[in-house]
Formats: sequence, C-alpha cells, structure tokens
Amino acid sequence: MLLLKKNFKNLTPIASFYRVFSIISVILIHVISVDSLANLKDLYKQGQYEKIVSQFETGNAPPTYQDFAFLILAHKKLDNINKLIEVLETAVKKHPDKDVLKRELSLAYENKSNTYTDTLKHEAIKQDFFVKAISVLDELKEKKPTPENLTAFIHFYIRNKNFTEANSLLEIYSRDFTKGKNYYSLLCEAQFKQAQFTDAIASCGYLVKEEFGHDIANIYYIESLEEMGKEELVKKELEELPSRFPASSSVHLELGKRFLKAGESKKGLEHLKKHIAIDPSDEGLVLAAEEMFINKDFDQALKTYIKACQQHKEPRKPLILKLRSASKKIPPDNPLAKRYELEVDRCKYQRRFSSVEFNQEKSK
Repeated sequence: MLLLKKNFKNLTPIASFYRVFSIISVILIHVISVDSLANLKDLYKQGQYEKIVSQFETGNAPPTYQDFAFLILAHKKLDNINKLIEVLETAVKKHPDKDVLKRELSLAYENKSNTYTDTLKHEAIKQDFFVKAISVLDELKEKKPTPENLTAFIHFYIRNKNFTEANSLLEIYSRDFTKGKNYYSLLCEAQFKQAQFTDAIASCGYLVKEEFGHDIANIYYIESLEEMGKEELVKKELEELPSRFPASSSVHLELGKRFLKAGESKKGLEHLKKHIAIDPSDEGLVLAAEEMFINKDFDQALKTYIKACQQHKEPRKPLILKLRSASKKIPPDNPLAKRYELEVDRCKYQRRFSSVEFNQEKSK
C-alpha cells in the first residue's frame, strides 16, 4: 500500500487513472498468460496438437517463450516441417537469446533438406536448407561453448559423417565439462558409427553398466559385441533388453528386425506392433506392412502402409515405391487389389489424409 501511495503521489487524477489502468493491464496479461499456458499444457497432454496450432492461426505470434515452446512441440508431433520452420524463424527473431530455439531451427532446416530424396531434381533446394542449418549452428559457435550447444554440433557432424569435427568437439567436451551420461552417449554413438567397436563396447557398455536408461546405447552395445564375435554376451543382452526398456520404440524395432531376420515372423510382428503403438517410424511401419503382406494379411498390410503415408505431409519416395510394389504383387482377383492401386496415388498426390479419413479407414 505504501508503494502504491508513493507511485501515485503528486499525480493528477487523469495520470492516476492511467497508472492504475496500466498496473491492472499488466496483472490481467499475466493472469491470462498463466491460464493460457495451463490450457496449452492440458491440450498437449491430451494429444490435441491441432488445437494448439489453431490457437495461433490468427497471424499473431505467441506472446511468450513458453507458448512458442508448445506450438513448436505441436508442429513437431504433426510432422509439419514447413510450419515448424516458419514458427522457429519467428521465435528466434523474438527470442534471440534462446540458444535452444536456434538449435531446433538448425535441425529443422537439416530435416527439410533430407526430405528431398531426388538429389538430381532438387539439389539446389536441398543444398540451400543444408547451408541454412550450418549458418545457424555457426552463430552458436561464436558464443562461449555450453554442453547443450556442443551436443548439437556433435550430433550434426555425426549425422553427416564428419567424424573429424565430431571427434575434435568431443575432446573439447571432455576437457571443459563433466563426463556424464550425455558425454558418454555422444562418444558411444560416434565410436559405433566409425566402426570402432572395441571402443564402443567400453563407452556404450559404461552407459549400460551404470543403468542410465539409454535404449539406443544398449542397441549400439549389443551390435558392437556382435561385430566382435561375442555371441554369448549378445544373447544375454538381447534377453534382458525388453525388460529393461518395455516402452522403448527403438528397442521393439530392433527386436522386431532381429526376429524377422531369424525367420520368426510371429515374434517379429509382435515387437513391430509394439514399436508402432509407442512411436512408429517409417522403417517399422514398412517392415510390419511387408511382413503382413507376406503372411497374406492384405487388409492389415494396407492399413499399415496407409499409416506410414499419413505420418508425413510429403511421404518419402522409398515408401511410395514399396506401396507400389505391393500393389503389383497382390493377386488381381483379390477384392483389395484396386484399393492398393488407389492408395498408391493417394499417398503420392494427396500427401496427407485427414484424420477423419484415416479413422474411417481404421474402422473398416
């Protein structure tokens, strides 16, 4: 109260009114912002990503950094790469001090570049987005290194097979920051992807031994053991993997692939279905669809192909080729033969089915 008296002392009635109005406006904006954030959290938990997006379709940028964060997460879940880039570019301009936004923008540019699989036709566009990804990372390189930024750089170089740069930055990380789970995760991946399997067994094995809950490191560890001919250890680790990571999409994909390779179709499909239920990938969906097709379960195979197409605004060319191949192999007298042909065109030209359409497909 004393503070208010000091604020309003010697003010004219009109000036006092505007001061009160200004303070009330600030309070109301804060309350509305808190309510809005709580609403976005609820929508995100419920998986209503389209509703989050629709709240910001008026052309106005989200008012706070937290609002931007939920909008970005929603576009990522919807696999809407073009909108994601648009939102991230706006977010970076509004919050230039947030390194995490620049890291996400660089990754989005890189992912956009990778959507152009026909390099002869789209080489210039592909290269343009890749250059943009590098330029955003270069901005971060000019700042004092942080574990988060170094992680982004190292992942970028590993993904693009520039192991000289990745190894150099790993040395900086090792020298300047704590060697914890994050460091060993990066080291494990880098060594495995350079086929340094003895070293990968040590670094990935450290993560497994310390029970850091790193599913991908466990997979790299098993594959490194396999490369070094340690079959008994491989068998033991594979047996323990499902109980360690029952909800890991990556683990179920790995086990699904291994069982299919071993000719155990039923077990392979069981794991692939779990993978799809948790967090489906193109690879898992296509593998499951192909195995269902081999087992002459043409209906479920088609629905699984449709789900793979539905995941993307622009379905990947290899996926469309797989579906086209299936449409040519199905017996012409099968009632689903024409449906397969139709879905090839829909996957290629319509790009993405509406959720209503897909729900109708699932119910058939």
